[in-house]
Amino acid sequence: MIRNICSNALLTIGLLVSASVAAPVWTTAQTASPFRADWQPLGHVNPKKPVRVQFVNESSQVVEYTLVGHTKGRKIAAGKTDEVSNVPLPVYLAINPVRDRVYVRYDIAVDAKENRVKIRIQPATTQGDRAFEIDKKGAIFAY
Repeated sequence: MIRNICSNALLTIGLLVSASVAAPVWTTAQTASPFRADWQPLGHVNPKKPVRVQFVNESSQVVEYTLVGHTKGRKIAAGKTDEVSNVPLPVYLAINPVRDRVYVRYDIAVDAKENRVKIRIQPATTQGDRAFEIDKKGAIFAY
């Protein structure tokens, strides 16, 4: 009986000591890296030169685009092209078909010599990205 009491007492003391030794240690949190694979730029323009954005509507639908905060919605008929010069950076571009339940996709190409972003609007079977950003450093992103 005394042996059991002593064993239990030693076991309890051992658990208390080991619990205090295994206590969590507070550390300074590391900052997260801003890198995300899906946020890689699609291309770059030179932000120190005038930027042009060309919209080429290769779909069979009327689409509307807006340079958010800079232009009102502008429509582009099927098979037509429109261009905006001296685009201020940073800028957000929203592009949408005028009709509901119609899907388009976008092919982006940069002409470095012309400092122009060419957005080809093409038919699609599902909804994809609908907005673009050209940041103040000239990097182009899709959302």
